[in-house]
Amino acid sequence: MTTKKETLDVLLGQILERTHFFEPPADFDPLKADPDRLRDFGLPPVPDRIKDPERHAFWMSMYSQPLRFIKADFSFLLSDFRLSQLGPLPAVGTRYETSPNWSGAYITPKHSQMVTEIDGSWQVPRPSHLPGGYP
Repeated sequence: MTTKKETLDVLLGQILERTHFFEPPADFDPLKADPDRLRDFGLPPVPDRIKDPERHAFWMSMYSQPLRFIKADFSFLLSDFRLSQLGPLPAVGTRYETSPNWSGAYITPKHSQMVTEIDGSWQVPRPSHLPGGYP
């Protein structure tokens, strides 16, 4: 019988096998980089300012300084993770996925085409506590 830790180790291994991390140097500035250098670090090219001004403005805002590249950490808190949420682990990769904690949507390309770029931004809220609550 497989233990909870062994199952989570298998899941973490599968996630890491399917993930590629780009690690640009600390002084890397996408605004000054040529297209080849952007591609080296998995970043999309600068959209044309005339042909697509909205995407260009978004790109400039997204990659302006101060900019920090942070490697994702896929660790699990074993005491807080319920394996019943997962169901069986897939033996091979599939294009269909489920997740009990996903909020949003993902894109599936039509006619076996590839998605080559997805852009997005979000703001992480600053945590606070209620008056008289725990700090």
